Amino acid sequence: MRLKQPATLDLTHGPDRTLVIPRAADRSVGRRQELPLFEQLTPNSLLIVGAVGTYVVGFLFRDQIYTRLLVVVGSVFNIIYNLSAGEVPLWDAAIGASLIALSSFQGILRLWWSRAVWAIPEDERDIFKTIGYVEPGLLRQLLRAADKIETAETAILVQEGKDVHELWYSVAGEIVLKREGQESATILAPGFVGEIAWLTDGAASATVVAKPGSVLLRWRKEDLRQRVRRSQRLENALDALIAKDLATKLAKSHPITQDADVAFAALKTL
Repeated sequence: MRLKQPATLDLTHGPDRTLVIPRAADRSVGRRQELPLFEQLTPNSLLIVGAVGTYVVGFLFRDQIYTRLLVVVGSVFNIIYNLSAGEVPLWDAAIGASLIALSSFQGILRLWWSRAVWAIPEDERDIFKTIGYVEPGLLRQLLRAADKIETAETAILVQEGKDVHELWYSVAGEIVLKREGQESATILAPGFVGEIAWLTDGAASATVVAKPGSVLLRWRKEDLRQRVRRSQRLENALDALIAKDLATKLAKSHPITQDADVAFAALKTL
């Protein structure tokens, strides 16, 4: 077994014959000197901080326009960094950031166009005012799917107990609600017709007749269902309009007298 030689210490004597022990080598030699954080920041590093910062702030907004706008700004910072940080521009990374910026920018344009009230045709702005607030772009989609009808004579829209194949909206005029065993009621526009059957996919609960001179919008049931399946936002907007219309009708309605109440009142008169 070979024994390891012990380390030897090189001892020297000074001018006064005193023993001098050499110091250990300075371990700090070659060590990277730490700089404060603010001194390490360069213009290029500030570009990255700006890009990440705008992304983070953008994702905190609920409004998609602000989110997409900040994504565009962050992508611009990224593009500048990729083109200027190194000796050779990083074209692939710059192109990728450019595509992100372009896709976000076109999303901004689409949202802005969808919210533009002035983009609604003049002959349809009265409908926008009467139907209740809905995003103008979604209203344009609904109107494109609808047929506009002006009645020259009395028209039956739905019949009690029968399947409903259309959803109607009364823009102007009067409609008459008839239900078996009850007195008919006249309802002024605006308002939906056939909305209960639309929501329940069942038969009509009453007969509804439009008087001459009424202005109506008609949606084919199957065509409208296909459209709302393709757009969740359109479906949510239509459901909100129907819910508001039902709430308005409920607030204006009067209690319906039941047959049992009528019979009880008749007995009291005997």
